[in-house]
Amino acid sequence: MKRKYLILPFSLIIITGLAFFMNQQSDDLKKSEELRELHKQALENSPFKDTKNLTKE
Repeated sequence: MKRKYLILPFSLIIITGLAFFMNQQSDDLKKSEELRELHKQALENSPFKDTKNLTKE
């Protein structure tokens, strides 16, 4: 009987922790995709994109 009372809180903690972790992962992926898109736009609009591979003379 005592075992049932111990399993319930531990299972709730584990389920809550997994749900939180999965939610954090999806938020991080969305943020990284947004940053990747911003960096792509910045590189496309860069005035220096034609000056790649310049050598010092």
